[in-house]
Amino acid sequence: MKGHLLTALALAFASSAAAAPAARPLEIHLVIACAPGAAHVPYAHQGVAEELCLAPDVIISRADITGAQLFSTGYGDEAARLTISEDAVGRLTAATTANVGKRFAVVYDGHVVSVPVVVEPITGNQLEISVGSTGDSVEDFVADLNGAPTQ
Repeated sequence: MKGHLLTALALAFASSAAAAPAARPLEIHLVIACAPGAAHVPYAHQGVAEELCLAPDVIISRADITGAQLFSTGYGDEAARLTISEDAVGRLTAATTANVGKRFAVVYDGHVVSVPVVVEPITGNQLEISVGSTGDSVEDFVADLNGAPTQ
């Protein structure tokens, strides 16, 4: 009887783990000038559509995110504040120092959701990202990055 209970618990755990939604990928890339034959990535923001080319190097990935919070911007919108690992801070600082004035693309679940311009080098472990074009709410985006299931 005890063996059957353990088997049933193991099967129940395995099926609930399989039913959990997969974490959606997140990457941050430098936006570069498109070379002939380069793959273009669509991006639309505030009614304007454009085609972007992204550098192949991933500056920040989902694995670098150690936490996410919802916060209100000074413009009355909600955005995500991401905390990144110390290893990622070095990569981000180097990339933003070398590319002030250039754009970076935040790619979430295969879609470009934000393309901020680097105004100054980012040297801390937090990023504030407006993610209006995820197709999900900002709350769902933050919950997903924190490992909670989203609907």
